[in-house]
Order: sequence, then structure tokens, then C-alpha cells
Amino acid sequence: MAFVDINLPGQDGLSFTREMLKKYPSLLTIVMTGESTMYTTVEAMKSGVFDYLPKPFNIEEIEELVRRALRVPLKIKGSAGTKSEKPDDDLLTGQSKAMRELYKSIGRVAATDLTVLIQGESGTGKELIARSIHRHSLRSSQSFVAINCAAIPSELMESELFGHEKGAFTGATDRKHGKLELASQGTLFLDEIGDMPMNLQSKLLRVLQEKQFERLGGKELITTDMRIIAATHQNLFHLIQNSQFRTDLYYRLNVFPINIAPLRERKEDIPVLVEHFLQKGSKEMAVGRKVVEPEAMKVLTNYEWP
Repeated sequence: MAFVDINLPGQDGLSFTREMLKKYPSLLTIVMTGESTMYTTVEAMKSGVFDYLPKPFNIEEIEELVRRALRVPLKIKGSAGTKSEKPDDDLLTGQSKAMRELYKSIGRVAATDLTVLIQGESGTGKELIARSIHRHSLRSSQSFVAINCAAIPSELMESELFGHEKGAFTGATDRKHGKLELASQGTLFLDEIGDMPMNLQSKLLRVLQEKQFERLGGKELITTDMRIIAATHQNLFHLIQNSQFRTDLYYRLNVFPINIAPLRERKEDIPVLVEHFLQKGSKEMAVGRKVVEPEAMKVLTNYEWP
């Protein structure tokens, strides 16, 4: 295992890391950086490093990172010689180049704790991708907690995220644990993050930075350790330009971006999906195997899917 600072005397730490990994591809490398920006993080991951560590950090963070890093090779090695059976409830289906690249992205990011931003049109399966990342992560035995920022009224969103104490506001008759607390040790999926009100964006940013928060009406600082996956169908750059989304929050979330191609751009997946749902429906309804006529398949293939 190697810890490499991004700023080395006389050379760039990322360039050094790339050359080192060419010679020692199995070396677990962690890049240390005082520049916790999107560019340095993404470039470090593209270099093949296991993780990046923003400064300042404490010894507990180092110890946990080392433990997590050392578990990954053993897990991969242990599964290499065993044929894995495909689960009946496999979340993603497709054989196109776009889908294969998506699977690779999930494989690269799942074993890390990097924050993921999934972008794609409505109906492209952003939550399925988030669940797949969680399923293949080291947090898979813990909770996957989802919240749709577009489906909850803004006046209720803060309570849903942070929870509240009894008597915090009219109608708060009991203590409530928020999504941030429920997702501790697991994964929090923030769907349609572009619809989150600006005042909550700043509070979420603080949680991401400090990993602590208070319930509404409470004084106790609650520490949380969770993996964040966010998703949106909106163009966040346009929202930033219109002062509807915080730039600093965007960079905090966009550490590992995943962009999903709509189905109309990968039509070779349509017959595969049709067969998948036919088999699933036949099994659930306990009926014989069904087929789709060529004309019906042509209609499905020519449709402008999201």
C-alpha cells in the first residue's frame, strides 16, 4: 500500500502515481490532497488509485481507510475462482456498449465510499443504478435509504432529512429519526437533488463536510457515516447559472459522475429488456412463456424511449 501526496517535490503526484501503477498494478494507492476539488478527485480515481484522502485528516480516518482497502483485494480474489450465479432479481439488464460501460463504472466505484452523481432523463433507471452500487459495496449489509427531493413539500423536507425532536414544531408529538440518521453506516440516495431548496442545500453541504448534524429542535450533535448517491434529470450547470443550485454542493456531489444514455440511444437493449420482462411476468403470474410478434417488437424498437 502506498500513500502519495498530490504535490510532490519537483513533480505532479498524479503523474507519479500513474507511472507507479504501471509498474505495480496491484499496489493499493491512496492519494492525499489538500485540494478537495472535483478535478483532483476524479483524476486520482482515473489513475487507478483506490481512494483519495483530503487534508486535514485524523488517524481514525487513516485506520478505517486502510482496513477498507485491505478488504477489497481479498474479496476480489476470493470471488475470482467461484462462479457467481446471476440473481433472479438482477437490477440492471442490457448488453449494449453503453450498458457495459455503466457496469464497469459501478464496479469501479462500488467498493469505495466516493460520492456518486447519477444524471439522466426521467425513466432511465437512476435509482436502480444507485441500488446496484449499494448492493456491490462494502455497505451492502446496511440500509439503503432513498428520499425523493421533488416529491416532498419544501416545508417538510428538512424534517425528513434531519429528523426532529418532540415539540420542535406544531404537530411534532414524538421524536423522529431523519433519513440522515437512518442511513448511517449505509447509503443515502438523494433522488432529484436539483429540486432541493437552496436553504437545505447549504445544510446538506455542511453535513457532507462535517459528518454531523442536529435534529430540528435538538441540541445534540449526531455523527453519521454514510455513503451519498445523488441523482437528477436536470442540468445542474443551468441551475447553477440561474442561482438555483450551489456550486460548492455540486462539486461535493460530482466526485464520481455517471451519465445514463436513454434507451432510444441503445435500442439494441430493447429485445433483451423485452425478454427479461416476459420471463419475469410469466414467473410472477405463473403462466407459460410468452413471445412478442416481430411487428410488435418493431414498434417497441422504433419508439422514442427515455
